Amino acid sequence: MTSTGKLTAGVLEFLAKCDKCNRPRNSGNHDKCSRARQQEHAKPREKE
Repeated sequence: MTSTGKLTAGVLEFLAKCDKCNRPRNSGNHDKCSRARQQEHAKPREKE
């Protein structure tokens, strides 16, 4: 077994999906999703 510093394909099958667009979080641009999420969390704080 050689040590190249890389994980072999298939070892980690965890794909975190975005709750806004349902695409994997590790691919694509999620700036719009992030802004929408921040606005949602800011609304309850305004009521207090």
